[in-house]
Amino acid sequence: MIRQPPQLILYRFSLKDTNMVKKAVIVNVSNRLIPSRLHRRVDTSEATALVRAFLEGRGFRSSNIIVLSEGDDGDEIPEDPTYDGIIDRMRWLTRNARSGDELFFYYGGHGSERGDICPLDYSFFDDPATRVKAKDMLDNMVSRIPEGCRLTTVFDTCHAGGMLNLKYRYGSSKAINDGTPMTRSNATSARGVIINFAACSKQGSSYKYDFTSGLMDYLDEKPNASFASALRHVINDLNVSDSKDKPEISCNRHLHGTDSFFD
Repeated sequence: MIRQPPQLILYRFSLKDTNMVKKAVIVNVSNRLIPSRLHRRVDTSEATALVRAFLEGRGFRSSNIIVLSEGDDGDEIPEDPTYDGIIDRMRWLTRNARSGDELFFYYGGHGSERGDICPLDYSFFDDPATRVKAKDMLDNMVSRIPEGCRLTTVFDTCHAGGMLNLKYRYGSSKAINDGTPMTRSNATSARGVIINFAACSKQGSSYKYDFTSGLMDYLDEKPNASFASALRHVINDLNVSDSKDKPEISCNRHLHGTDSFFD
């Protein structure tokens, strides 16, 4: 007998449901201290504004959206995206999380093939302990998601497809619609639903915010878009020649063609 992967349950709730909590953390880091060839040559405030507008349009209150960035955040002063700052806000995001809650985490910056991300105080020449490691994200965010709660992450970074090490990988809208994902062994275990929308594969590169702008612009035009249609759009929009650099989605449950970001 062929065992089918567990189906994804999205736990959709009305925005009028007062028991539902929506919280988000936006992290943007250009890492000016690392070699110039790796600098992200864009204004991080633009990416922050795009993600914030997307979230506020989906019912996230401004007071429940925390920004850690080197750039400006409109009238507000963002928090510094240091190692301690990022860890603290991952804990804030998941604190008191319960069934029905929608949580969102965005990271734009540099990442490693080990699944680590680089905070503002990361030193390229120092011990890798200065990175926010995969285990840090597991311990302080993923493992704290309860059953019935959903965490959606967007990583616009090199090696983004490897972030969180989720079991089911979808490299095309066809894979979602057909229910034919690639799978990982020794994948991250989580009680809630974890979905990662990645700018590229685990072996790929993403040096600009073209992925973020393409994804957010599309979702602004089509707020009820499915994961499948959004993935198809950004792949076509970026038009990258190397398959490693194509966006992908990963999840700890099985995705379906009509599953979307939020109602």
